[in-house]
Amino acid sequence: MTLLTVSELREHVQTSLVDDALERLLDDAEASIVKHAGDLADVTEFVDGGGPTLVLRRRADSITSVVESFGVGDVTLATNDWRARGAYVLERLRTGTNPRSSWRGPVQVVYEPEDDTATRKIVQLDLIKLEIANNPGLAAETVGSWTQQYLTNSSRTLADSRGDVLSRLREPGIW
Repeated sequence: MTLLTVSELREHVQTSLVDDALERLLDDAEASIVKHAGDLADVTEFVDGGGPTLVLRRRADSITSVVESFGVGDVTLATNDWRARGAYVLERLRTGTNPRSSWRGPVQVVYEPEDDTATRKIVQLDLIKLEIANNPGLAAETVGSWTQQYLTNSSRTLADSRGDVLSRLREPGIW
């Protein structure tokens, strides 16, 4: 999935970079977003069982399937075997088709993650703005009567700033 096009990027960023260069920046930023926060497609997650609740890594918009695995095989649970508590937590129910008080074995949960496309687009823009503004080692440049100088008193690196931007895609305390 492409988050932003070059035309959409140009609505937010003024630059003399050609379209091919901007496309590379868009691709890199989107790859970083997917690596950091996962794809927007359905998620298959394996969570250790053993307790009465499971915590998912991402906010679930809807649960597609839940499968418990243990010594005798896999059991696909009915929707009355578990309950969603909020967007992250699944609770195992003592009632239902396959009643149990705790999750057994590794549990495979397939779900549709919450759509955070709008946030991903802003993060992509911010990552590209960082890349365009980054001039490592440039203290001063003079061409004729024109002078450009970048000074900073910050010890923060580009990687630190990228991490801050990408952190908008995860809620604190979940990972």
